[in-house]
Amino acid sequence: IATRKYTNVVQTALTVVREEGASALYKGIVPTMLRQGCNQAANFTTYNYAKRQWEEASGKNLVSWQHMLLGCFSGGVGPCINNPLDVVKTRLQRQVLEPGVPPKYSGLFRSCAIIVKEEG
Repeated sequence: IATRKYTNVVQTALTVVREEGASALYKGIVPTMLRQGCNQAANFTTYNYAKRQWEEASGKNLVSWQHMLLGCFSGGVGPCINNPLDVVKTRLQRQVLEPGVPPKYSGLFRSCAIIVKEEG
């Protein structure tokens, strides 16, 4: 049985800092923040719009199951909007940095350009 490199959150963070430096803990933070912001904006906007439309059409306030249904729907819209940023975030975080070798992905816009050029 192979030994695991990472055993818990604290040990993992310490290993990452020791092997890659403290900045490695923040790889991909800009796309992560943008992704989360887009997700929440899409979710809340969709929910509020759909709720208003439903209440205007029915002339009544929503009951619990209707809130849940709209929440499920609007919660699914966010990932559809933010998936491109999630791809960039994951590429930035997963790349292995080698000393003296420039990283393939080095920022949000450059990463987007590389992905579009190479993968369409």
